[in-house]
Amino acid sequence: MLSEESLKELYLIWKKGGYIGLVFDKIMHLFEVIILMTVCIILTLLDFNKMFNTKLKENELFDYFILNDSFRIWCIWCIVVFFSPFIIIQLYFTVKKLLSSNTIEAKEFYNINHFQDFNRNWNGISKIIAPSSSLNRKTFVRMYNNKIDPQSNLIIRSSISWNYNLLTLLFNRYSFFKHYPSKYLIKITQSILFPSFFDETFCRNVQHDSNLQKIWKN
Repeated sequence: MLSEESLKELYLIWKKGGYIGLVFDKIMHLFEVIILMTVCIILTLLDFNKMFNTKLKENELFDYFILNDSFRIWCIWCIVVFFSPFIIIQLYFTVKKLLSSNTIEAKEFYNINHFQDFNRNWNGISKIIAPSSSLNRKTFVRMYNNKIDPQSNLIIRSSISWNYNLLTLLFNRYSFFKHYPSKYLIKITQSILFPSFFDETFCRNVQHDSNLQKIWKN
């Protein structure tokens, strides 16, 4: 089972469309700082002689601070010195993040289990998730109506709609739900396995339903 930290990385990898997407996102954040530094240097190198009127150019202060080449070079060094720590720190944390054991573990998990392979690798879950229509899912839940028992939580209670019953049944049957009912796993499951009804409404109801709370423990 993935650790909580690995689940966080798994969610980020899934959100970015894979490990390559995560790498690209981190590199873009790094380039944001580099681009900002480059813009500052370019502004320093601009030929202000052509950009200001003659009256302004006659000003001695303007002539020293703006038109003086040595002052410009000094400014460029200041810009480089100012931005360098940010670039180095960003680069360090980017490399550290991408090469961390949690990220590598999440990457390997994602490569094995994403999309079609995701269901196939959860022992037997695809047999339940496979029906794409809500009618087939309702039929599946009706098969277990005789097992509804408010005390045992096998299926929480008949008053809960069929989709809640199905989720509870899945939760009780497959251990990975019990181990990691975290918000990260919920988001992944919501988007990959249960896009139609595994939503925020269900999560909100957990806060106000004691029977659900017995099952969905954070």
